[in-house]
Amino acid sequence: AGLEVAGIEPEPEQNAKGGTSAFQAPAEFLSQRWGYLLLAASALGVLLMAFWSARRLTQPPKPGQKPVFRTVPQGFAVRLWEKLVTWARRLGLMDAPSLTPLERAQIVAELVPEGAMDIEAITRLYVQDQYSPHPITVDDASEAQMHWLELRPLLIRRWLEQRLRAPAGLRRALFWE
Repeated sequence: AGLEVAGIEPEPEQNAKGGTSAFQAPAEFLSQRWGYLLLAASALGVLLMAFWSARRLTQPPKPGQKPVFRTVPQGFAVRLWEKLVTWARRLGLMDAPSLTPLERAQIVAELVPEGAMDIEAITRLYVQDQYSPHPITVDDASEAQMHWLELRPLLIRRWLEQRLRAPAGLRRALFWE
């Protein structure tokens, strides 16, 4: 049993009962099905990341948490406003060019009433940036960013509610209605 001849595989060692050793069977099983195991591990990883992302995105920021800007980033208010408009489109709201920013904000606030205060704050910052001679302060930018962090999970939740036509009990379980 100790000598191996080229081209001939050694016979598996047999235990006292005549079967193969306990370590050889799992190793053989794994070597034959490594592709399936890799696929299963990848799928599990994707599911865990999706669950973690969904939990993180749907939780509002912690009380007292506030982003700190040393200076207001160039185009900050416009980018924040564009994010809000993009989410309005995702939620199925048509973008009429004749509407003012305040009218658009009112329409979005009707669709997401729990985020009305946040939508109003972001809109005020955008209007100030675009139409006022007074520049945006660092505190205004920080406050608007906090409003966006509170609004974004609400928009995501509303979008998921529209996409997932689940039974009412499941919707209540997922979205805490």
